Amino acid sequence: MISTRNLSFALVTIILAIAFSISVAAQDPGTGQTSTPGSGGDHRRGGPGRGRGDREGGGMMKMLADLNLTDAQKEQVQGILKSSNETNRPKQEEVFRLRQQSEQGTLSADDQAKLKQLQADVRAARQKTHDDIVAVLTPEQRTKLEGIEQQRKANRTSGEGRGQNAPPQ
Repeated sequence: MISTRNLSFALVTIILAIAFSISVAAQDPGTGQTSTPGSGGDHRRGGPGRGRGDREGGGMMKMLADLNLTDAQKEQVQGILKSSNETNRPKQEEVFRLRQQSEQGTLSADDQAKLKQLQADVRAARQKTHDDIVAVLTPEQRTKLEGIEQQRKANRTSGEGRGQNAPPQ
């Protein structure tokens, strides 16, 4: 049986992973540049782990809770997320630091290239984590997860689910 402490750890880990994923997704897809004030990005974060995932009630954990995972699946997912967090946290923190420099206008050309590479690395790692989690699911759970993800994407596109204090996009 999984203890409440382990579930709490998993929830925090998932929230951090989702929050960072969303911050990476906030960059301008056409240029790879990060959002600038007034361009629709959420600049109220204050650091890694402070993105939309915190406001949306748990992000990935909520999606996974809706899938009714078995205890064995929960343990596998926790292991995947723990490993991913341990591996990617330093990169996430470096991306955050470089994004702050970019927003302050103090990012060198070398650091801009480093930022782009780190963002690509983090996106790839996020996709690998997602793929590893999906591999743990049954076909029925995968189908349900796809539906949940599509609904969340549609909600983000239409602006549903945003907090009242969220800036207009």
